[in-house]
Amino acid sequence: MQNKTLEDAKAAVWAAFPDAKLVEVRDIEPIPWCDEFDKHLAAVREEGERFRFYFELRWIAMELGRKPGWAAVVFKDEHGEWPSWDWSKMLLAFEPTEKTVKKIRKRDRKAAREWKAKKEAEREARLIDQS
Repeated sequence: MQNKTLEDAKAAVWAAFPDAKLVEVRDIEPIPWCDEFDKHLAAVREEGERFRFYFELRWIAMELGRKPGWAAVVFKDEHGEWPSWDWSKMLLAFEPTEKTVKKIRKRDRKAAREWKAKKEAEREARLIDQS
């Protein structure tokens, strides 16, 4: 491969775009940072975390053989709203972080305890009715 100098690169650009005009760039003062930037940055970061969490749930759903909608239901339980419909169309899944795995294990243990308590209550109710 041939090493090209900056001058060679400039000449190639001018040859490719002969009608191009050179624009002078002057120093400008940067826009001062404000609270609005922080709010937008936080919103973008939160949306990225939600996106990542949903696709980690999809990975877990595939690994555990859960139904396709399981990830969306868990996402809704966690965030209070359904994930974006566009996300469900994407063929993505991210390997879950340890934090997500622990959260799902805790959720599953709680659901198992609640199911067991419900079945026990139903059994006791049947025993009382039979008496």
